Amino acid sequence: MSQALWGYIADKFMISRADLSIESVRIALVEKETPDELVDQFVETLNKCEYARFAPGDAGKKMEDLYHLGIEVITKAERLIK
Repeated sequence: MSQALWGYIADKFMISRADLSIESVRIALVEKETPDELVDQFVETLNKCEYARFAPGDAGKKMEDLYHLGIEVITKAERLIK
């Protein structure tokens, strides 16, 4: 999911993969006048993906939850960002 989210942002905003960061994502979303709630949700989902990669625990459940969060945030972004 992490790769899907990063790839989506890179393609949507034409940001090179080398320049991708949480801050560059936030800036790109704000420049497109994205609602603050969606900006926060997108950043939070990216952070959760990064945390899940390294945190111990039930990886299957985390991945399923992150998958649904990722789908939700990408769907909202597609509706709201022109």
